[in-house]
Amino acid sequence: MTLFSKTWEELSDLQPMYQSSYIDDSEDSRGEDADGLQYTLDFLILEELDFLQACFRAPPVAKELSAQLQTAATQNTTSWIVTLLRLTTTYAQITNEDEATWETDTNVFVEEETSVLANYTSRASCGDLAVKLGEKHSEETISAVLTILTALQSIPGSEKEQEAVLYLLCQVLLEWEDKAWSEDVAMQLLKCCQRVMKEENIFLRARGHTAASILIKTSEALQSSNGISMMESTLQSTGDGSEVVQIACIKTMQNYLSALPKAATKPLQSTVINTIVQWHTTKTMKELAESRDIVMTVLETLRDAILLDTTVCVSGEGLSLFFSIGSTAAVDFQVADLVGETFEEICESVKDLGQEAYSQLCEKIVSSLAAGLDVNSYKDENPVAIASHLALSSSLSANSIVSLPPTYCPHSASMPFHLCQLDSLQQSYPNSRHIYYNRTTLHF
Repeated sequence: MTLFSKTWEELSDLQPMYQSSYIDDSEDSRGEDADGLQYTLDFLILEELDFLQACFRAPPVAKELSAQLQTAATQNTTSWIVTLLRLTTTYAQITNEDEATWETDTNVFVEEETSVLANYTSRASCGDLAVKLGEKHSEETISAVLTILTALQSIPGSEKEQEAVLYLLCQVLLEWEDKAWSEDVAMQLLKCCQRVMKEENIFLRARGHTAASILIKTSEALQSSNGISMMESTLQSTGDGSEVVQIACIKTMQNYLSALPKAATKPLQSTVINTIVQWHTTKTMKELAESRDIVMTVLETLRDAILLDTTVCVSGEGLSLFFSIGSTAAVDFQVADLVGETFEEICESVKDLGQEAYSQLCEKIVSSLAAGLDVNSYKDENPVAIASHLALSSSLSANSIVSLPPTYCPHSASMPFHLCQLDSLQQSYPNSRHIYYNRTTLHF
């Protein structure tokens, strides 16, 4: 317990130095010398935050902290959870260095938000620490976040700290599973999120939308009272002048679409798709090809919107848009997997709508697939793109309840080439689930 207390004390003493070096200024971080030894302050902070996390599992520390929590509740004093979260808020702020990078390259921002391979920083460590607090003391942690956030919103110039608190809230709620919590606290937190959506700081606005959607997802009371109104508000904000906010809002649609009843979100399906259409018109093929994480995020949202009601694949432009965006990063395994799996779900769903609907689906996309199945078109194709195209054609034919158009079915002269391509792909990528297709998957 003594070592835990000393580490906490040192982290408290280092706060001003960290704030001035990385939050107020832009000193270089993650510095290593010629021998690979770390020498910058951020590495020290990271080590001490990780040690603090590890100490929570030690029985003497856990016992002492639980006793202090009970004492604070009895005496109506500030608990150590509030103090600790207030401390971690400093280290969870976006550094000036990261802020400059994310404003210039939104894909890096999305990668840091979504990828498990992103840099492990003090911010990420603070998020892990908050999750551990939430697992052990769920109600107290959420109440502490509300206390800190409410106090900060009355302090001018605290935008970065507010974003950091909401970031910690998001990390806690993302691990929230079947835990009941106060409807009143949830509503107050949602109001805080609504306030920050109007702030000038783009990262705070983006975090407000993200946190609000996660609150809706984890609170049944908020789903019924505020779910649709918040979803509509976020859809309007996809037109924000900042691409960071735009992408954050598009991503949060996934939370709304998964949490709210289909009957409630179905009327907004076309609005979600049209929002992505508008976003897509502002991007060039080159920009999308260089933004793999953004493409994945947009495709995941578009997938969820399309699967609300797959008749849009027959009568609307949702599927064409999905393929158009997906084609920009078809050489990426994860993008190709997402496109293939989504199309398979679409085929299975449209098949249940009957023969006429499936025939219309075939006619809608058969020209592009038929062109792709041309023998000569494979000469310069990337192997991943070839496998992806074969997977799409296989899904369409495997689920068919009608005869496919003649232009779609490959003629006998090209069939040996297809089988040769499949064998070649399997030999090149024997462990890839995505391109492991044998001869039986060609259902022509």
